[in-house]
Amino acid sequence: MNDVQNEYAPDRFLQLRVNSISQTLSENPSLYQFTSEDLDIICMCMHDALELLDTVKSELEPGDLLECQRFSEEVGDILALLQKQ
Repeated sequence: MNDVQNEYAPDRFLQLRVNSISQTLSENPSLYQFTSEDLDIICMCMHDALELLDTVKSELEPGDLLECQRFSEEVGDILALLQKQ
């Protein structure tokens, strides 16, 4: 969430909300503590992170590209699970 937080700079309220959720996650990684709206914001951040990773992939070395693709797949799998709720 920290990697995409600056993407929301034009919307200060959203940026503060993302920061608060990120802080809460760092203190307690359980998703059960979040409201439905918080989970939607987490999903939004994960989706935006995937888009950022896609833009960076073209600049990576082959070894780093493979690692980035694996990470993207893992984030995508987690996002798919969260969106089923």
